[in-house]
Amino acid sequence: MSQVSDLSTSTQQLRGRRFPDDSLDQAYKDLYEKYADLVKGEEGKEGQEGARDEILVAWAQAYKQHAGARGDARLPADDLYLIATNKLTEAIPTSQEAWKLHFVASDLLYDEAMYMKHHDNKSKADALLTSARDRLQQALSIKPNYVEALDQLSVLFQEQSALRQGNEQMWFVGQAKDATRQADAIRAGEQAPRQGPTPEAKFEIASQEKEKGNQYFKTGDLQKAMFHYHSCLNYLNGLFGLPPAMESKITELKVTVWNNMATVHLKQGKSERAIEKLDKVLAASPQNLKALFRRGKAHLSLNDIDRARADLTQAQSMAPADAEITRELAMLERKAAQQAKKQSGFYARMFDKMGQDEANPSK
Repeated sequence: MSQVSDLSTSTQQLRGRRFPDDSLDQAYKDLYEKYADLVKGEEGKEGQEGARDEILVAWAQAYKQHAGARGDARLPADDLYLIATNKLTEAIPTSQEAWKLHFVASDLLYDEAMYMKHHDNKSKADALLTSARDRLQQALSIKPNYVEALDQLSVLFQEQSALRQGNEQMWFVGQAKDATRQADAIRAGEQAPRQGPTPEAKFEIASQEKEKGNQYFKTGDLQKAMFHYHSCLNYLNGLFGLPPAMESKITELKVTVWNNMATVHLKQGKSERAIEKLDKVLAASPQNLKALFRRGKAHLSLNDIDRARADLTQAQSMAPADAEITRELAMLERKAAQQAKKQSGFYARMFDKMGQDEANPSK
């Protein structure tokens, strides 16, 4: 293990050099390469992973310090935090203290987020803060009473709350307070308050509620189907703190549920309610074929010929061979002809009456 100790000493010495210097970048890379070669030759030896983690943490923290020292001199291509974070990630699967590596990775991501925030790149800062939170939550899943991780989690929630407004901001503030309460309880030797489900867990529950609704719909139990669709939306509404990539999945799930709820309303003869849901679908997804077709049917059931024709014609342009759309348009034209005939008869009778009144003026 003397080679490991030598590398650890080299890392600490390198960490003391805080001046901006391109050669220092290469020094860090060279040091890690030497260590990586050592690890490769020591695979599987007892105690090796612990020593590796110790050096890796020191190396990553030193790399972070160097990045901070460079300040505005940093170039986007440097990505110092990313290199160090990736090295930590590679080590986690075989680490005896993975929670520590997650924490250090979170710290690196937080540092870079603050750099981005300082340079007015708020969207990048927010994405980095979300990644940092994910690392802390992984650390806490391994070591639930990790007070330092809870403290840092509170800080991250506070930083993200400052990037938001309204109800979303309040949600992040509440999460920060929850993390602080947990940390304080652990310090006091008390049982930590029970944490509610994470945003990811809530999304999964919402998806399950949608599936339950679909099952009840298939069996014809529309009331229970609607109950579970509403439950799904309750979990989704006000759901914050998910990675940006999840936002599209939330919208997609809402669109599916609104569409399904509209179908239930149509079966129940509640065309106005169906149109309300389909308006939401088409606001989020203007080219949604099912929503256009169903809203066209709903308008037609209310004898709103013009709106029905607009929706069904657009739907047919998207799916010219769809027999169901063709049948609905044919029904629309028959209704339109019947309405025209009724209106024609109404006007004919009105003009006849007007003619009779002129021929027989009142005395």
